[in-house]
Amino acid sequence: MRIKEIIKSVKLPARASVYYLAASILGKIINFILIPFSTRLMSSEEYGQLSLYMALLGGASVICSAFSSSSAVYKGIKDHDENKSEYIKSVLWTSWGFSVIICILLFAFSPLLALKGILYIPLALQIICDTTIAVAMCSGRFYYQYKRVVVITVISVLLPPTLSIIILKTWGGGYLARIFSLLTVSVCLAIYCYVNILKTDSRTSIENVKYIVKNSIPLLPHTASSAFLVQADKLIITSLLGAAALAKYSVVYSLGMALQFTVTSISSALSPWLIRRLEARDEEKIRRLIFPMALGYFALSVCLIAIAPEAMKILAPPEYSDALPSLVPIALSTPFYFLSTVATVGLIQSGKGGFSIIISCINAVLCIGLNYSLIGSLGFLGAGIVNLVCHAVSAMLSIYMLGKFGHKRFISSRWVAMPFLLSGVLGLLIYGFSDSIAPRVALLCLPAIILIYCMMRVGSLVIEKDGKAPS
Repeated sequence: MRIKEIIKSVKLPARASVYYLAASILGKIINFILIPFSTRLMSSEEYGQLSLYMALLGGASVICSAFSSSSAVYKGIKDHDENKSEYIKSVLWTSWGFSVIICILLFAFSPLLALKGILYIPLALQIICDTTIAVAMCSGRFYYQYKRVVVITVISVLLPPTLSIIILKTWGGGYLARIFSLLTVSVCLAIYCYVNILKTDSRTSIENVKYIVKNSIPLLPHTASSAFLVQADKLIITSLLGAAALAKYSVVYSLGMALQFTVTSISSALSPWLIRRLEARDEEKIRRLIFPMALGYFALSVCLIAIAPEAMKILAPPEYSDALPSLVPIALSTPFYFLSTVATVGLIQSGKGGFSIIISCINAVLCIGLNYSLIGSLGFLGAGIVNLVCHAVSAMLSIYMLGKFGHKRFISSRWVAMPFLLSGVLGLLIYGFSDSIAPRVALLCLPAIILIYCMMRVGSLVIEKDGKAPS
């Protein structure tokens, strides 16, 4: 087949996933290029302040996603297909309202946080901008307007670090250069997205707002738990060990979570497909796709552990390697994050999104309690272990509840046990050979075989035999 015929034969969700994944890969590459500059142009205290700022921004964005994420918006768009512009506009206003509440809470609790007071104003503006962009991007992903989504993504990942490097190299400015470069680009993109959302004549309706609040409130415990899961370790490390320790952990954390951006990118295109397959009761097709993808993530996690020692030498000065032991459990959490994301879509589509409250409460208690106890006793390794435990518990509970509501063929927890044990043993063996490249390469033979198998299985599902690419 010629290249154009191959491209046309790929199903639209898979094609969109490739575009999203390519944009995300570009973002990760730029981020990893920027880290060595940041760790060497800033002191560990300055980099720790930047990491804390980004942790608070990330946590707030995750909580706000209860109103603006694909899980919250996709079903609403389908239910309001005749007035989708009006619905998207309602989502924007509702998301803004909730973002303002989050900003007020951040100001209220600022005395308990170690962030400098001057940074809360740009932090609030950044949250509002990110919410606006998120709503516009979510709408674009649902209708597979992937080229527009990719352009916005590329601009948002390319311009801020470019500006910050120029400013840092020319005038200095430390972490403030990074923060205000990001904010400047985000304001411009938010204005563009805002104009595109409001260019129609439709108006926001009270009925739509009520619908959005009713369907998004049950997701709040889940998003709050996710925010705790992602950011609590950083906040507690800052509290117990200081900003310099957070700087070290943040670099290792970024490396260990390097695969999770692919989950977000693929899920952007996979979620609408999952919703449509669930409506058609085609759970067997879902199972045949999800299993090899989960297996592939376990194999990729082992590969990430194998390259970590060399990667850390590039990303940061030698003293940052103190946090490297935490990488193994952080990397192994990615497959569970993928399974939890998929299962959450199934719960919401089944009208059981409210049950995420149970999962979220359990995770929040585990996250806070384990972080305080394990970071205090095990340091960086304790933070990594908590990350893995919480992701695994979230995934297993989501799968269990999904099965209780009649979707037993959607995902099976039996798939997870053996791949996790195998990848865990391999990961520990490979980490034990951190000083020797040859044994690590030899141990990667099994993950390589698994990846080839997974690519063959997934490839047979994303390529249409008749050359057509239905949406």
